[in-house]
Amino acid sequence: GRPVAFMAFAPNVDDPSCASVAAYGTTEWPAVVRRLTRWALTDFRKAMAAKGYTHAQAMVYAKHAEARRWIEWFGGKALGQDGEFILMKGRV
Repeated sequence: GRPVAFMAFAPNVDDPSCASVAAYGTTEWPAVVRRLTRWALTDFRKAMAAKGYTHAQAMVYAKHAEARRWIEWFGGKALGQDGEFILMKGRV
């Protein structure tokens, strides 16, 4: 198959208890969003918790309402905006 989406996390240099999360989806995102969400709620969260993270954060393009809603669905809250991006953070 073709790559449609990815999610990854890395250490946050400013807060060792917080993972920095990145995600990207192509125009075929709707075809995988349910499976990716299930995986994120189970395996992805478990992997972050196993590394000792209690929170996760992401920078979200301010005009991308669908991405903001998806992160809010996971419990993420907007903490502030820096130019075109909104910092969102939530519990692992």
